[in-house]
Amino acid sequence: ANASTITMDGDFISSAGTFTFDTSTIVFAVSGTLTTTAGDRGTNTVYNVTVNTAITMTAGSIIGFGNTLTLTGSAIFARAGQTTVFNFDSADDFVCGATAQLDAAAGLLVWNPSADLNLPACTYDGNMQFENGATGTRTYTATGTLTFTDATAANYIADIVGANGDVISAANSR
Repeated sequence: ANASTITMDGDFISSAGTFTFDTSTIVFAVSGTLTTTAGDRGTNTVYNVTVNTAITMTAGSIIGFGNTLTLTGSAIFARAGQTTVFNFDSADDFVCGATAQLDAAAGLLVWNPSADLNLPACTYDGNMQFENGATGTRTYTATGTLTFTDATAANYIADIVGANGDVISAANSR
């Protein structure tokens, strides 16, 4: 599905055939599970993912997100010990709707963009790690209210900058 838009009416399981990562958009129109073939987050990177309003997308494997993640519904990364990495390459690659939720559940969400990243108003739940990227310092700018619903959700190793320019946390763990 080279550079295609694939609208899912259920689960997306790439092990059933050949799927070329880093090229296509996957849209979850109904709740479902996103499962990639065996591998790590570097080899199993989806390009664009959209989760529609009132829909829940659950990650069924280790996944990396390489371009844009748009949530108007919810995304749950629910496997214990699972790591999901956001390797975004521009400031506005994460879009979060007013009722959306990004949930790490029993896993870990690692933010490792190749450019500074805007964190939109969203509900963030679970363990999150904000990294500086492989090429140096990254700035994460809160463009709205960031709601953390889990006390373990704040493992920062990069600066989080508030909308007014104040640093929220730097090299901090909680």
